[in-house]
Amino acid sequence: MAIHTPTVRLLKASVLVALSGIFRLYIAFLFIRAKPNLLAYIAGGLVIYTVYTLDRALECKEDAVNRCELTGSKKEVGILVSVSTFCIGASILFIENLFVVPFLPLIIGCLYSKGVKIMGFNMKLKGGFGVKNLVVALTWGVFIAGITTSTDAGIASLFLFFFSLA
Repeated sequence: MAIHTPTVRLLKASVLVALSGIFRLYIAFLFIRAKPNLLAYIAGGLVIYTVYTLDRALECKEDAVNRCELTGSKKEVGILVSVSTFCIGASILFIENLFVVPFLPLIIGCLYSKGVKIMGFNMKLKGGFGVKNLVVALTWGVFIAGITTSTDAGIASLFLFFFSLA
């Protein structure tokens, strides 16, 4: 019998998005005819899981209406699991000499979810008209292109392809 607590829902809510990221990375490697890299796929999936779980764990007013099934979840558990999965994913990418790539979606995700205060004004990407689609498209495009290739032509073509899919 499965346990259906809000915390479990929080932790499993991002699994499908992470799996879709793994498959997008696989397709990107096929697209540029690169040697398959299972560790890069897994690392990418872990970073994607981190970003989406953190977005759900960091409470905001918009999500109180849209994600009421997560009400009562232990946000600290979501944050702890997110930090752990990020550390594992980033470590794998560091082995691949990709030092900046794992931080891009994490930073963009935090700016999207929580924003940044500048002179008492909270600038947040979440909630603006069309902003979500643009942020998601840019993040997916940059992240996937950054993991898969180092040539300018490859980066541009993968970025445009995955940007258009998001």
